[in-house]
Amino acid sequence: MIRKSVADDFNFVYSLYMYPKFNSFLLYEMLDAASLQPIYNQLLEQLVTYIYCNDEQNTGMFKLIPFLHRSNHIVYLGGLTFDPSFLGIGPGFKMLQENIALSNERGFLRIELTVADNK
Repeated sequence: MIRKSVADDFNFVYSLYMYPKFNSFLLYEMLDAASLQPIYNQLLEQLVTYIYCNDEQNTGMFKLIPFLHRSNHIVYLGGLTFDPSFLGIGPGFKMLQENIALSNERGFLRIELTVADNK
């Protein structure tokens, strides 16, 4: 299940962004929680952050950032990562299927994703 992230998700999101194995592939350098908090607040205001839940447990996160103007049919899928305890057991495929469905529901015709490491 995909849901919009909320303020109470900060600790989960922070733990994923700052997980050493993932951090170099994500947008924000290693930061303390106080430094990431205003960035997270801004993302919440922009309504672009999502949490993926597997059996009602937070499993992963991502951002869907719509393009503008002539490219408003495109959405960028970024910041996609999982709780390390779920890696290699299959939720990634299901989350991508749900991402595609959500993007279609929102009227997007194309999803752009940059993949750095799929291991």
